Amino acid sequence: MLVLTVLVLAPPAARAQQPLGVVDHTLARFDRDTLQPVGPVIEAGETHSMPVMAPGGGRFALGVSSSGEPGIPETGRGRVGLWVVDAGAMRIERQIRTGIAAESVVFPGKVAAVLQDGALVVVDPQNGRIVSRRQVGFSFGTPQGVHASGRGVIVNEIRRGRGVEVVVVSASGAVRTAFARMPGVERIVGLASDGTRAYIVGNRRIAVLDPRTMRVRTRRFDGNARSAVVAGGSLAVAGPGGLRMYDVANWRLLARDNRSAFVYASGNTVVASGEGRITTRDSASGRVLWRASGSVGAVAAGRVYAQPAVLDAATGARVGTHPVPNTLLRLL
Repeated sequence: MLVLTVLVLAPPAARAQQPLGVVDHTLARFDRDTLQPVGPVIEAGETHSMPVMAPGGGRFALGVSSSGEPGIPETGRGRVGLWVVDAGAMRIERQIRTGIAAESVVFPGKVAAVLQDGALVVVDPQNGRIVSRRQVGFSFGTPQGVHASGRGVIVNEIRRGRGVEVVVVSASGAVRTAFARMPGVERIVGLASDGTRAYIVGNRRIAVLDPRTMRVRTRRFDGNARSAVVAGGSLAVAGPGGLRMYDVANWRLLARDNRSAFVYASGNTVVASGEGRITTRDSASGRVLWRASGSVGAVAAGRVYAQPAVLDAATGARVGTHPVPNTLLRLL
């Protein structure tokens, strides 16, 4: 592990304009117009999740697969599958030996992660101790976890043609599960949160989960979505059938196209990508704001990373260029 340090860390306001994430095998904050590392760097050989921030943003958790880093406090047995990282100093505080990689991670208070072998582990981030472990099942193709109503929500298993299993973890580490019936569901679903509810989207079905009550409501739509975001009061979903945007207050259709396969959010702007075209829309009306050529790799800190162009998410103006990653581009 290589860690580079600087004498003065950027203040919080400046860090907000520096995307945090993984570019290839580098875990760091980055200049948003060039994706060059800014400040401390951690060389991360194999990551398996997005960085997931704790409440307050002082730490984040990350799913990894590692034989272990010398000098870092560790708990558990077997291969390291989870890191807890100081977000300001960009320093690994704990490495948790879960035995196998963590694929989906949430951090509502305790850290919870679904592993590749179908185990759900709950970890105390203060000492790295695994406080509970249970088998819940796992399917490749499940999305990254989200937070809603102060809880972490993970789609851990997809049962093709039937529905999806969902794990909900409270800040204290209490675990509940639910099954959302989604007839016709395929191997990949999308997952998004508006801060209160979680939305699971698949083939012609949208499941809405209230993590406080575990109630699931399902509605039909005329698409096949594998990607989902919430921007403002709108849910945008996309996949092989294109884009659909809905006002979740009344489920009014705001916009649609037949090209966009992926959706992202930047504030109140929906960014859709597919067939070599980028289209941004206002979340309240569905109105097109701007279009550009390219393919989106990530959206973060008010920028659209369009391989290799860096575009301003508000205007579409080209503001920089970034190196095209060989493997990963995961940014918050």
